[in-house]
Amino acid sequence: MAAGKGKRLRPVTLKTPKPLVEVNGTRIIDTIIRGLHANGIYDIYIVTGYMKEKFANLESEYPGVKLIYNEFYDTSNNISSLYAAREYIPNSIILDGDQIINNPEVLKPEFSRSGYNAVIINNSTSEWLLDVHDGIIKSCNRFGGNQGWQLYSISRWTKEDGEKLKRHLEIEFGEKHNEKIYWDDLALFVYPEQYKLGISEMKSDDVIEIDNINELAELDKNYRRLLKNMHKKFLDNIDPATTLIPFMSVFALCALFMLYPEKSSSALNSIRNFLGDTLGTFYLVIGLGIFLVSLWIAFSDIGKIVLGKPDEKPQFSFWKWGAMLFTCGLAADILFYSLCEWIYYAGEEHVKSMGSIQDWASTFPLFHWGLIPWSFYAVLAACFGFMLHVKGVNRQKYSEACRPILGNMTGKLPGKFIDILAVSALIAGTATTFSVATPLLSSVVSKITHGGGGLI
Repeated sequence: MAAGKGKRLRPVTLKTPKPLVEVNGTRIIDTIIRGLHANGIYDIYIVTGYMKEKFANLESEYPGVKLIYNEFYDTSNNISSLYAAREYIPNSIILDGDQIINNPEVLKPEFSRSGYNAVIINNSTSEWLLDVHDGIIKSCNRFGGNQGWQLYSISRWTKEDGEKLKRHLEIEFGEKHNEKIYWDDLALFVYPEQYKLGISEMKSDDVIEIDNINELAELDKNYRRLLKNMHKKFLDNIDPATTLIPFMSVFALCALFMLYPEKSSSALNSIRNFLGDTLGTFYLVIGLGIFLVSLWIAFSDIGKIVLGKPDEKPQFSFWKWGAMLFTCGLAADILFYSLCEWIYYAGEEHVKSMGSIQDWASTFPLFHWGLIPWSFYAVLAACFGFMLHVKGVNRQKYSEACRPILGNMTGKLPGKFIDILAVSALIAGTATTFSVATPLLSSVVSKITHGGGGLI
């Protein structure tokens, strides 16, 4: 199984698939193939996806190796890789292609029961942990635990269980389009009653799984300089002005609000009245203008531009994208406002003066949740999407979106001012979200658990 992008090993895997990464002069996948050969196993199928062309030479290097391409590697979990190789599951060993095999004995071909390689542990782990009784897997905890058998990505499948697993792949991935689960979920969580899996005991140093760049640097000193450069590059990429000034400003304002609550409340009300009353008409005009711009983007030729490569397929379906955008946009507001926003408007003197409180209090939320506010999100999203995925600009700053207007001034004072203002708004907005949601969730938890609200 070698189709993944190996994101946790970036930047090494930006140019090399994880199974082909060298550790102390040997590619990871070479340790697997040689371990299989040491056990007399030469019929080897490698499922590729990410940078598939990099694996092409393996077929000539190792007789018996055959490559299978997983076209869904970029949009699905590893269930798609096993689905691509489902015809070869019966009487097989299934391995992840990013493990270093130190002891070929763990790949021995003799087995009478399907199951996983596992290591007994007595300490805490966040890896998948098996509960085993009399050599049979009874359950699996994907979040780990304190004691049990740690599962490794080496498994064996009899002819009978292999046929069963193949059918379950066809049902879950082929028919139900269940794309986001691991293939291991089928036997361990989805259809556990249909399998009686065992374990093949091994030692913790028989196989090495590299989960991040730090672990890679510990194994191979040649990557330590890269790791050091990464840390330096990270610090160099931090802009002190747009990082420290907004944070210190918001922190100072919070301190003033706590020290002078009454004066702060009066000042905030004055600002709110100025923005809501004095600039209210201006805000409405801007809102309508943004709404019209969003319609123009959607129905003009601009709306046909693919946010990515011209032939790139969407990573998620239309409804999945819509659901994620909707929930991200609402955030904590849906918890706080969904039931009580009309009450908030009903208490406003302006609403009371308009006549029927019931009619107007339920009308104002339409502006808050209607098309116009979503247009603000949509226009900005289109600008940033075009900037990042079409133009390939890696600097995710508001000033970069204004470069066509600012030109060479983007990296100077005008651009800095825009970024400082934007980051300050993001920090303040996040703080507001937590201030709204935390007391509400605290009350809910207290009500459910009959605990003291003060303690929570």
